[in-house]
Amino acid sequence: MHRFTRPVHLLAIMVVLTTFMTSVPAASGEPIATDPFERTWQRTDKPVRDDGLQRTWMWGPEPFTDAKTESYAEAPGGTRTVQYFDKSRMEDNNYRGSAPWDVTNGLLVVEMMTGSMQVGDNQFEQRQPAQINVAGDPGDPLTYAVLAGVRSHAPLAIGTTITQRINASGEVSDDSSLATYGVTATTLVDASGHTVASPFWDFMNATGTVYENGGTTNAPLFENPFYATGLPITEAYWADITLGGVQREMLLQCFERRCLTYTPGNPAEWQVEAGNVGQHYYRWRYPEANPGPNATANALADAVTQAPDDAARKQALMNLFSALNVGVYAGDGTMLLGGAERRAEDFYLYELEVEMLAGAIGRGQTFGIIDLAMQLTTMELLPDGEMFDPEVVRQALLGGIAAAEADPNAFTSVSPLIVRQLGLTQMQPYDLFGDVPLDTIRMDALAYFLVLLDITVPLFADKDIEAGAMSQLIANSNGILTASDRQLLAACDPPTMFQGDPFKDAYGWTKISAELLQLVPAAAGKVTAVLDGLHGAILAFSVGVTELDQRLETHYGHESPGAPLTFRVKVEMRDDVTKALVDCGWIAGTTFPPKGPIAGVSVHWFWDNLEKHGQIDCGNACPS
Repeated sequence: MHRFTRPVHLLAIMVVLTTFMTSVPAASGEPIATDPFERTWQRTDKPVRDDGLQRTWMWGPEPFTDAKTESYAEAPGGTRTVQYFDKSRMEDNNYRGSAPWDVTNGLLVVEMMTGSMQVGDNQFEQRQPAQINVAGDPGDPLTYAVLAGVRSHAPLAIGTTITQRINASGEVSDDSSLATYGVTATTLVDASGHTVASPFWDFMNATGTVYENGGTTNAPLFENPFYATGLPITEAYWADITLGGVQREMLLQCFERRCLTYTPGNPAEWQVEAGNVGQHYYRWRYPEANPGPNATANALADAVTQAPDDAARKQALMNLFSALNVGVYAGDGTMLLGGAERRAEDFYLYELEVEMLAGAIGRGQTFGIIDLAMQLTTMELLPDGEMFDPEVVRQALLGGIAAAEADPNAFTSVSPLIVRQLGLTQMQPYDLFGDVPLDTIRMDALAYFLVLLDITVPLFADKDIEAGAMSQLIANSNGILTASDRQLLAACDPPTMFQGDPFKDAYGWTKISAELLQLVPAAAGKVTAVLDGLHGAILAFSVGVTELDQRLETHYGHESPGAPLTFRVKVEMRDDVTKALVDCGWIAGTTFPPKGPIAGVSVHWFWDNLEKHGQIDCGNACPS
């Protein structure tokens, strides 16, 4: 049993540990980029590859990337060369010291747990913690983000038999049956405030065959017990980890640079293993490098996000809607893109709506799950005006995307996989293949709209709506939309228009709606409210509401409790919609305001129970 205090140089190089249990084949082998990288790799892994030594990999058989340049403030020119292996990342640190400290490895586990990506000694870029499983099969729920929640737990006393168990939610309990394994807390590390479990301490002090000075010799694998792992940042916990589709009992402990596992049932050479931190970190830092399993979905999403301007973005959206069987029509009813619509009382888009959507994406507008739940509530999908629970919507979204991941080539999987791909490109990237928290999900306008379509369109696909029925958007838009004097033109003939493409007989949705109907079986919806909600959602992308000044009154802390909450706002149209008159189809007779302030519009609280606060009014002139 030991106490250990941190040597000054432990922030330097690490030689990473191995994993047998979490291995994911690299996409392709790459040559090792530099001589120092080669020297570092050879010491522990050359005997494994060339001599058939039965021992876990420390880095992996080969890099899975070529040399990359990453920003680091203190490096010459502000960048340094790195290369990724299954087990870690090698960093060119030659500007700081000589071998072996000329090759280093960062605190990758800390970065993934905290979401703070290090780009300098004291510089960080904030992202979201990694929703990536630490060990086992992809999708195992015990993630870096979950384990971050136990970093502050107190250390076990030296000599304590470890019987702590952690579940997928990060809850820790005691299981006395685990005492049969005889694992104890062996070493207390004062610098981090955690103890090291006995199997891991033995591994960190192991001796074996290494390659150095042109030949093999028997020597300690690590010059310092923390050389490979960094300091412990959690206690050790037992967990049920899914591996090869089978749940296995393992001991797990995370260090600054590596999370180690101990599986008593494995052969002795493989009982202590380490996760594929290099692969996990690369996926977290470069989410765009982990495309979804459907090439069409990836290409459609990338075309939208990489478009240089609104015109190119509009064309990319047209291609995307064509792939999903969504029709697009000019305001006079001319078909621009045939979809699965079969009459005027069906779902399709207008060209001006595609332009609004392109503008919202270009402006970087984002929306959360709560916004989506509010929109679904306005569409009257639940009985008696019941409100949608955002957590239920989140579960339906994740369930639908998981179903798409499991069946990636299905037509109905394209839209959910596009939504997932779009999440990877956000300013704060997230991966919907994992259990992403509600407040982490910020969708761009396209992802938001596709989720809305996936949830709602299947609800009315088999329902009839009265011929000649019209939208109520004008009446419900609170003065933003107006009716033209022309109404339907003689050229509009609803019985023969909006017939779509005869070869497109279905919309590309069901995955998320199927999940929602399991969670909220009462969701049925009124067709007219649903159709209005879909068109209204796009309109909302173009209408901005901003405060004009700082004058604010509230009854909270006010000397007259119960006084109304009032402040002046500006309501404005953000897009210049050139085809502003809609003559035909579902919203025939609708005119849109020109770009700029919209005078005389009152904005009301959404929730009925907040109406006691009064209304938000822009006044008479609504100045710019």
